[in-house]
Amino acid sequence: MFKKKLRLCLSLAVYAWDKVLEILNKIGIVSSPGTCVVLYYHEVSPADRGRFAAQLDGLCDQAIPISALMPQSLKAGKRYVAVTVDDAFVSFCRNGLPELVKRNIPVVVFVPTAYLGRQVEWGMEEAMVSPDEQIITTSELQELVKNPIVQIGSHTANHRNLTLLDETEAMKELSESKMFLEQTLGCPVSSISFPYGAFSPRHLQLASAAGYQSCFTTSPTRLAGKIDSGLIGRVRVDPYDSILEFKLKAAGAYRWQDTVARAKRGLFSVRKTPVHACL
Repeated sequence: MFKKKLRLCLSLAVYAWDKVLEILNKIGIVSSPGTCVVLYYHEVSPADRGRFAAQLDGLCDQAIPISALMPQSLKAGKRYVAVTVDDAFVSFCRNGLPELVKRNIPVVVFVPTAYLGRQVEWGMEEAMVSPDEQIITTSELQELVKNPIVQIGSHTANHRNLTLLDETEAMKELSESKMFLEQTLGCPVSSISFPYGAFSPRHLQLASAAGYQSCFTTSPTRLAGKIDSGLIGRVRVDPYDSILEFKLKAAGAYRWQDTVARAKRGLFSVRKTPVHACL
């Protein structure tokens, strides 16, 4: 609880600073680029549908919804938001998608192809309301992609942590999923969301070799100036987030977490480097 409150306080500070810059931009003292925050959801249970709908209304009030897969320049001083969903759970399609359709909000759904029509096996490894969630079937996926607001991306084949696999296995996870989706849906698939947010620079190279143009992570960032292909950070959002927490996430105020994580990784690598290598 203390850590959550600390995260909230730090995010409030970032939000306050952003508001100052926003005011300075309006009166012409500074020039602020357009910004975009990419959100990602998992489940939307029947009990959470109302909360999810309220969050979408909040998004439309504070930002302009756009597709995370549409390369474009962002108008200076404007705030944008993109919605993505990992896993293609039945609960999302039944409870979340209709609310997105009502508001014409684009969404990218990342699919673990080997689990289509099956119950998940990683429910206890991630924060989930229902660890026994089920993935939609292949036929349901084919119907889903017909919806004009929906775009499909890969979530690998078996939702495995790529950093725990050898290179051959990792490439198989990346390529088989892409091939299945393209053959099944009859359209190109050029984006992937890494399961658990786990990847290395080598996995980015493998993804590129497999034909992916955009790779989505679970590190909270905020895009500035444009949306483009490459590595794109996202902010996790759940329907049960508090109103304040959701507003801060959607505004990109949690992006300090990515900066802290990068700093820790840099410090860790320095500590692990043999002394003679630094001489």
